Amino acid sequence: MKEFRKEDIYNLDQTGVVAFGELCLRRVFGEKGKKCCGGKKSKQRVTIAFLVTAAGSKEAPVVIWKSENPGCFRGVLKNNLPVRYFSQAKAWMTSEILHSVLAVFNRKMSMEGRSVLLLLDNSGCHPEDLKGKYSNIKIVFLPANTTSRLQPLDLGIIKKTLKCTTKECSSIMF
Repeated sequence: MKEFRKEDIYNLDQTGVVAFGELCLRRVFGEKGKKCCGGKKSKQRVTIAFLVTAAGSKEAPVVIWKSENPGCFRGVLKNNLPVRYFSQAKAWMTSEILHSVLAVFNRKMSMEGRSVLLLLDNSGCHPEDLKGKYSNIKIVFLPANTTSRLQPLDLGIIKKTLKCTTKECSSIMF
């Protein structure tokens, strides 16, 4: 890592969260201030992946949901969103989606004349064949069973910036 500047050391990680619309549906018909009870928790998930530098800059987040054309995007061009949107039946990151994201990222780094280091965990959607595939991205996999201690995005950054407590979420919804 010594040969790279902080601006050229990236980390990519993804997390699954309860789909916001589903979260709202569980509370819509209740009275404000009362807890919802009964029913099942939503199994609807959305995956969000972040690509950030050691210096704190970031690329547009990747959002993966099950629907190819969600109703909330009606009349909106997906290319104009502030995120990169993908659909996948179970809303999971796949190696195909990751290849697509990294191909675009590699083109951008090439156009900027930059070579970068990308730290990845050993998740199933991060195949070993990524190494050496991209001209401007050097990929390094973290050792097995060390992600929770070594991966920058797994050390609370995602949790702090994305996930919220029930109280915080309900103040956003109402």
